[in-house]
Amino acid sequence: MGEWTVRILSWNCRGGLQNKFSELIKVRADLYLIQEVGNGQKWLNLDDFPNDNYLFESKNGTTHNDRNGILAFSLNHDIRVKANNNLFDLDMRYYQYLTFGTYDVLNVWTHAPAYIEDLYSFIYVNQQKLLLNKSNTVIMGDFNSNVIWSDHEHKFRNHDDLNTLMEKYNFASGYHEISKTPFGQETDYTFRQKRRGKINKYYIDYAYTSDKLIQNFEVIHNFDDLSDHSAILIEVEN
Repeated sequence: MGEWTVRILSWNCRGGLQNKFSELIKVRADLYLIQEVGNGQKWLNLDDFPNDNYLFESKNGTTHNDRNGILAFSLNHDIRVKANNNLFDLDMRYYQYLTFGTYDVLNVWTHAPAYIEDLYSFIYVNQQKLLLNKSNTVIMGDFNSNVIWSDHEHKFRNHDDLNTLMEKYNFASGYHEISKTPFGQETDYTFRQKRRGKINKYYIDYAYTSDKLIQNFEVIHNFDDLSDHSAILIEVEN
């Protein structure tokens, strides 16, 4: 292990980040990847928001008409969050590619109607730039998918297909690599959905990196009362 690790946190905040920001940054991270961020960008007015070290993307007003977007920011002004636009985005929502120090990071928020099919297609088209001979790529965010849903709803380009593609390049899911839990048998959850008076819990947020890059993985439940998603946090060797 190196002298220190980089902490990356991902969270679908379900909008209203400006009202949740103070709680979010109580969990220390070097890089924050936030999905479903309101495109009104009211968080820019917060005293603690690093408005010189962030990236925000929304497809509102272009091909799509989305009310939300995807955000990456860092409170560490010694490491810059920089856009990396050398991937084919195929006009999909949302795949924010950036560099952070020595890392290439893909911030993911899959969107209706295709969800995992779009993610598989995006990574497949860009696999040489994202995965080939890459020991410093982090693919992380709200995939809105698991193998149980995927096998039922997506016959092709499903989550099993994504895992097969990742394994070809020795990439693994941090949760499953650290916990040694098979896909579909997760004992923790990152998403809660209320149906017929019952709260159902699912695992649908992921961090994929090259094998053994992740030193630690946590599901953070501190914000469960602020969103239907829990946060995930990884530590990667610097």
